[in-house]
Amino acid sequence: MAASLFRRLASPLAAAAASLRARSPRARLEGLEAELGSLRDEAGARSRDAQEARSRTHELEAILDAMAETVVALDTRSRIRLANPSARLLFGPESACSDLRLEGRDFLEATRSTELQAVVEACLRTRAEERFELALYRGRERWFQALAAPLFAPSAESGADCPPDSAPGAVPRTKEGGGSGARTLAGVVLVLNDITELRRLERVRRDFVANVSHELRTPIQLIKGFAEAIREEEAAAPAGPTAREAAAEGTAREAAAGGRKRFLEIIERNADRMESLIQDLLILARLEQEGSAWLALEDTEVRTVLAEACEAVAAKAAAKSIALDIACPEGLRARANAGLLEQAVLNLVDNAVKYSPQGSRIGLTAEVEGEGSEARLSLAVRDRGPGIPAKDLPRLFERFYRVDKARSRELGGTGLGLAIVRHIALAHGGTASVESWEGEGSLFTIRIPFTAASGTT
Repeated sequence: MAASLFRRLASPLAAAAASLRARSPRARLEGLEAELGSLRDEAGARSRDAQEARSRTHELEAILDAMAETVVALDTRSRIRLANPSARLLFGPESACSDLRLEGRDFLEATRSTELQAVVEACLRTRAEERFELALYRGRERWFQALAAPLFAPSAESGADCPPDSAPGAVPRTKEGGGSGARTLAGVVLVLNDITELRRLERVRRDFVANVSHELRTPIQLIKGFAEAIREEEAAAPAGPTAREAAAEGTAREAAAGGRKRFLEIIERNADRMESLIQDLLILARLEQEGSAWLALEDTEVRTVLAEACEAVAAKAAAKSIALDIACPEGLRARANAGLLEQAVLNLVDNAVKYSPQGSRIGLTAEVEGEGSEARLSLAVRDRGPGIPAKDLPRLFERFYRVDKARSRELGGTGLGLAIVRHIALAHGGTASVESWEGEGSLFTIRIPFTAASGTT
């Protein structure tokens, strides 16, 4: 068998040797020069690629070093692979400078934050972004807005320069997707943005609103009281000795009395508006400052909430011949704060009455959407008003935002009603939304998590 193999190889080898001997030294030299030129070009291309890679790396390092945000990159075992100077200042020893290295250290050991570690583990487990806010204590309380995002690498690079994830608790490097474009989870990128100052300013603003509201309440009550007293005194004053004597005094006195009455009405109307504004500011301040912490939930008859909101605006609706229709299943009960829920519905119905035309109808509906843990109690108010331009819809629930400023003030609005609706919904863990069709009306909807109360049928 060996002899047969030798015979098969001998012939082509001999032919190749003869061809090589037939070539002149000059031809061999030219061939070598061509090969060397090809190798030189390839080496130059590789050198340029390496130079570009180093340049990109230096640019990335310069960007990370200049960032005020804290940036940390972790592998799948929660060990720090990269940290910028802001991270070293935040997580290093309190007496340390930004030159101390964090790379290679365990993330929990370096940060001493179980909250951050839990978020990193959740990101590794779900392979999805995690956004959150948290407080860290480094001599003082500091608040951060954070983003944890999965870091992927091409599958060909997995394990190339990283140790195997064999340590206890390590997350396996599993591929995402399939085929040649599959990506391998390489770790997590964590970005922390310091919002301590923003939080402090927000707290100052809330405290300012609350304090100013309380300070203004007393003088406004006094203005209202004196205006009412003057009007009652004028109504109780005698008309005069005789009609002849009154007529002799001329029309000047009548004009003065009419002007006095008009001024008193203006004082009282504006005092009422200021009182409404302060009351709305107080509600907003409490909702923003305490959120759902002070929310007392109770068994609530939903139809009663809708009926009482309608009752509060019944006189205004009757003055414009507007009908209020309620559609709510009998016996529908939910766990909610009845007072706040009624306030939210009242704000929506009051707006609907203000902007609806004479003789129109306003519909209030309540229903349960979804099932189980996804169930939501939906409360909707539908009017037939002029509608709201599409450009104004995204900002409609902002404080003091008005679509038609002149008309809103004319109708007595404070610009806070819808903001209160939104915060009441948020305090219940829900949302407030709006749909509108110009010339056809608007639909405002409050959706809150639904937990059936005892007695619900």
